[in-house]
Formats: sequence, structure tokens, C-alpha cells
Amino acid sequence: MAEKKNKLKQDYQITLADDMEGELDTVCNLGLGIREEGRKEGKLEAIIGLLKNGVTIDVIAKSLQVTVDYVKEVAKQNKLI
Repeated sequence: MAEKKNKLKQDYQITLADDMEGELDTVCNLGLGIREEGRKEGKLEAIIGLLKNGVTIDVIAKSLQVTVDYVKEVAKQNKLI
């Protein structure tokens, strides 16, 4: 927690009151969730684009570090196979 408080103070000139530490954890956790959701969405868009451009399912799976089954499911959902 101290590291997060120091980063807020150094990088953003925000001093966090001691009674706000719980809220800081909540905000940080939300931020991580949003970032993860963005990564998933980005991979999904990449899979669709690559499939539309004729890249094989195996190459897509290996390149994006997802399973072949996941790529196939995305392809089916988007009527690409």
C-alpha cells in the first residue's frame, strides 16, 4: 500500500488520507480489471481480423497465445468458419 501511496504523491502530486487506503485498493483492482478486459477485447478483434485476412487458426492461436479451440469458437461466433 505504501508503494501505491508514494506513486500517487510522486507522479500525480496526490496525497492520500489514511482513511482512504481501502478505496485506493478498490480503485487499483478496478483498474486491473479494466486493463484485463481491454486485453481480451484486443485479442478478440485481432483474431477476427486475422481470420478475415486468411491467417490459419493454428498460427493465430500460437501468435496470440490462446487455444485453438478459442480461435475456432470466435470464428464460429462471427460466421468465419
